Amino acid sequence: MPPYLRPELAASLAQQLLKPSVLDEGMRSGLFLTSPKHTGKTTFLVHDLVPALEAMGAITLYVDLGSNLLTPPLDLMKVAVKARIDDLQCSSLPSLRLNSSALGMKGGPTLAQLLLEVVDQAGTDLVLIVDEVQQAILTEGGQSMMMAFKAARDAINMRPNTPGFFLFVGVGSNTALVTDMTTKHSHAFMGATHVELPRMGEGFIDHILGLREARQNGANIPNRGVTLAAFEALGCRPEYFARALALTLKQKAAADEVLPIVVETLRSTIADMEIEKVESLGSLALEVFGLIAGSLEPVGKLFSASSVDYYTVAIGREVKTEEVQPVINGLLSMGLIMRVGHGMYAVADPEVGSVWRERKSLIKEGEGGMSIKTEGALTASELDFSHLVVDEKKIIKIYADMREQRSGVVKALQAMENVEVIIGGLPCGDYILSPEVAVERKSANDFVTSVMSGRVFEQVGRMKLDFLRPMVLIEGDPIRTRSAIDPKSVAGAISSLMTIQQISVVSVADTTETAIMLATMARHLQHGLGYDINLHPKKPKPNREAAEYVVGSLPGIGAGNATKLFSHFGSIHAVMTASAKEIMGVKGIGPKTAQRIHELIHFGEPSVAPVAL
Repeated sequence: MPPYLRPELAASLAQQLLKPSVLDEGMRSGLFLTSPKHTGKTTFLVHDLVPALEAMGAITLYVDLGSNLLTPPLDLMKVAVKARIDDLQCSSLPSLRLNSSALGMKGGPTLAQLLLEVVDQAGTDLVLIVDEVQQAILTEGGQSMMMAFKAARDAINMRPNTPGFFLFVGVGSNTALVTDMTTKHSHAFMGATHVELPRMGEGFIDHILGLREARQNGANIPNRGVTLAAFEALGCRPEYFARALALTLKQKAAADEVLPIVVETLRSTIADMEIEKVESLGSLALEVFGLIAGSLEPVGKLFSASSVDYYTVAIGREVKTEEVQPVINGLLSMGLIMRVGHGMYAVADPEVGSVWRERKSLIKEGEGGMSIKTEGALTASELDFSHLVVDEKKIIKIYADMREQRSGVVKALQAMENVEVIIGGLPCGDYILSPEVAVERKSANDFVTSVMSGRVFEQVGRMKLDFLRPMVLIEGDPIRTRSAIDPKSVAGAISSLMTIQQISVVSVADTTETAIMLATMARHLQHGLGYDINLHPKKPKPNREAAEYVVGSLPGIGAGNATKLFSHFGSIHAVMTASAKEIMGVKGIGPKTAQRIHELIHFGEPSVAPVAL
């Protein structure tokens, strides 16, 4: 998809920079724009602002300090300046006589001198656009670079007959740091203009909906209001919104209903991708990151005795002070946090910090529908699917096994509106969506491994004892894994589950689609039928299958024993009135099982004599 362009905004900004009114002249002291990551700021700078400035006769120089966080900002700037001057000399300004190769070398020109020469020789304005400008203040070299730009600004712009002006445009994704750059005396551009870059809005939505309507002939397209709300919920981030819309349009359900669910799931998933990077560094990194992300302000004292004591308690082992620095270095190198001063750190992406704090708040305060059971297993009586409407709101209840607690699926479900996730030790399966439906979730590789070991058939067998409609949900394509097992064997296992075992097998792409599928199925099971779910739904007519179901529904009997009992006795009445010795006469049922079945049938009667073994 071609980038969405905003030429009107770019033309207006270019006019303010190059032909300022009396009220806009302050921009010549420096213009700083802020916009969160992934909101289209780089696209706007490169595809809109640069062409607009050049159309008005200015020379532009663009550099992205976030393109390589392992390279010092000053080095990135030198490379960009040299490349741009070489480009000018080879194209539009062959008369330019500058020795850019000596930049930064002993006896060579300084940055300020080189910029002044460009303005003088070209005889026009020079606009330097620095993307992710906050990276410049994180190192001493970067701070010196900003001082050099200030010196160039003063040397060029304060001349009475300057042939052109030097205009500095800094664009950052961290509002707090960029604000500091324009308000604190320690920074070179204190007093410069600082505004928020307007985000995409209704124009972008109309553009996207127009493309989709043309492609799908208007079929199942969400309405404009729902679409705009979804875009804003994702922080006006076009890349993520495009993904959410694509996922929505894959579903057969009404797009207006599906899109909000997809958006909430995706918003959580976006943060999960960053948090998974933290988790890859280990439990100590997760706790250090948690302290930083949990604060709205930069955090210090991460090496203090109290902090180290906190880490020790949190991860359950003794933590030494010298372990903390390598963890912080790892978080820095992966771009998860940033150093904002001596011993002070902040989250690199404010949106990740926001989602982190929301989750902690929801879990701590019990909001958002998540309750957690941490001791023992959930019994049948605790699988409560009543009270599904609260204050006229339809609540969706989903039980999740403790093993799923840290998964992206549970986090995504918990972020959805009106979804209540209860976590505990389930008797079988990973998720229970109703008294009838349990779901075993597996990645493609895990499914293949469980086929080889036979574990999947054991798991399915346990689910069939307690649930009428067990399901296996597979993330990815199990037939195209790199396993040594023959794909035909995998296909055969899936076929066996579906045709012989009569198990529903569902395939999805990833954890995001898993959460969407679980929430959608739970909503249909609990609300879509128009009546309350019955723990023991009636069969349409009395037959042997219905009779075996009644016998098998007794705890501990199961489908296998039910078939044996019914085949032997011929009726439900005969089973219920049989003595323990008569039950022992059923082929395949031993004395202990017979006694247990007999005691269960006659539970509550004055006395039940044990069978002689």
